[in-house]
Amino acid sequence: MINDGCDDGFMVRLYNRCMYVLLKSITVFVRVFVGLLRLFGFGGTALPGLWVERYAPWLIGEYAKYYDTIVLVTGTNGKTTVQLALQRVLEEDRRRLVNNASGSNILRGIASTVLAAGIPASGSVLLCEVEEATMPHLTRLLRAHIIVITNLYRDQLDAYGELHTTVKYLKDACLENPDATIIFNADDPLVSDACTGLPHKKQSISLGSYASQFAYEGSVPQKTDVTYEAQRIVVQEDLAIHIEVRDNGAERIFEFMFQPPGMYNAYNALAAYAASRALQVEHDIVIKGLEATRPPFGRGERFTVTASDPSLSLRMFLVKNPAGYGQVWSLLQTLTTPFSLVLALNDRVADGTDVSWIWDIRMPPFQSGLLQTICCTGTRAHDMALRVKYEGIEGTSFLVEPSLEKALRHMVYHTNAHHPCFVLTTYTAMNELRRHLNQFVAVLPYQT
Repeated sequence: MINDGCDDGFMVRLYNRCMYVLLKSITVFVRVFVGLLRLFGFGGTALPGLWVERYAPWLIGEYAKYYDTIVLVTGTNGKTTVQLALQRVLEEDRRRLVNNASGSNILRGIASTVLAAGIPASGSVLLCEVEEATMPHLTRLLRAHIIVITNLYRDQLDAYGELHTTVKYLKDACLENPDATIIFNADDPLVSDACTGLPHKKQSISLGSYASQFAYEGSVPQKTDVTYEAQRIVVQEDLAIHIEVRDNGAERIFEFMFQPPGMYNAYNALAAYAASRALQVEHDIVIKGLEATRPPFGRGERFTVTASDPSLSLRMFLVKNPAGYGQVWSLLQTLTTPFSLVLALNDRVADGTDVSWIWDIRMPPFQSGLLQTICCTGTRAHDMALRVKYEGIEGTSFLVEPSLEKALRHMVYHTNAHHPCFVLTTYTAMNELRRHLNQFVAVLPYQT
């Protein structure tokens, strides 16, 4: 008599073994293929991920089965900083980690990440920042253990449409992974509404009384049972933040420094702390990792340009929607010494072709005498100049220069290098500015 149970077990083992061999073979092929492309000076290293996205997305789920823990970070702003902070913490905890550190957060980028990593070592963590519309597709393919939702703001209306569409993306994504722990921003009404009624285990973060400084959409939510709440936030002279946090679960208060600049980064620090603790990382190790975190690509990144005398201190901020732009602008209003500004606005596909969002930015003028040179650049330099002029914002000099290279060279050679320069830039303008910066200082490219 045939034992059906044994037969089934054999078939499962056979399937798993065949899949293991297939995945190993695919990884070897991908590495050889990408290596040859690079050897002959071609790009196209994202081609394997694009192929998987189009023809075999199920492969993502097969690779994902070999990870001990999967963490997904999503939301309009803050994904990259949360991911980097989590990476630093997990490195401090000596965890094996695979992540899409380049910031390519759509399905093809995540596919490229898992294909390049291959089958991971036992106990590995897969950490991915994920674009909001990609979330439902991804969570149908794998089983996340932790989902972090940072915030929901209007972003690239030509790509996403209204916010209720984005809310639906996230709710559908979470429902695909009912066993995941959700870590969410309790101050954001849309995020709170999206999480209400979900059957998941939840942890929430809040900036307490500081939340009133953020222009969320929707009515202010009733915050109950907040897990981690900021009690005190102080922006330091170098724009880093000192945060005092109340852990309501453990009924204790702790504090730490976080280098990514500005009060808005307190949300990212709290999200990273909450996710780290959900991963069972010890408190002291989490704090050590958070304090070792440095600003990621374009999130307050600092460069020292030695072509001028004295050297010019330049800080770059990626801004892609009214909320993020307004938060950086508010950060600059805390400055008490003179500075210059470069406002770079492009309208290419990766930026969002509709730039009407710049009229929704809150841009109050700076204290008299602080703003020196202000330079508007990029494909829509004149639109940004009009926006700035409309607010009555003026510096000691005003330059409109569509060429990003010429604008950068002007700031290096023709402005007072004693004053720091802050660059607020959209995505494709940031990539181009980074290339031009290589004339003056070694700069890593921002890759997707």
